[in-house]
Amino acid sequence: MAHSAPTETAYLLGIDFMNYKIGLTSATNPSQSKLAERVGDTIDENYNDMLNEAVMQLNINSEIVTRKTIHTIFDAMFKDGVYNWGRIVVLYVFTARLAKFYHEKKSNKAFIKILSTYVGDYIARDCAFWIENQGGWVSTTATCFPSFINLFSP
Repeated sequence: MAHSAPTETAYLLGIDFMNYKIGLTSATNPSQSKLAERVGDTIDENYNDMLNEAVMQLNINSEIVTRKTIHTIFDAMFKDGVYNWGRIVVLYVFTARLAKFYHEKKSNKAFIKILSTYVGDYIARDCAFWIENQGGWVSTTATCFPSFINLFSP
């Protein structure tokens, strides 16, 4: 099945961002991946304790539980119907934090691929319409993310 450009980018950014956070390299779209890394790192640093606490509270022990848990968390973020780049980036950051935890604590490399697929699926299914209405990922790369980073700068 062929994906639209925003949908394909959602999948690839998920894979790239998680690999980056656990120390692997696989940038499929270097300019967008590097910018997502900068924004994600900024969010990750500013919300380190909250992200750690959230990950530690999860009891994920199977692929089915993982999918249900991830979708429940993501649905809660958007239950008010408000979409924005900050929330979308937080999906990647949270999922990457979860992947890093399982990579370090459980040595579960297969879980990383599962998580990147889940975040890509979710964004492709539930956020792609909004991304397309914003001009897509490329438009955002040039205009929105640099401004977004400035929100968190000292």
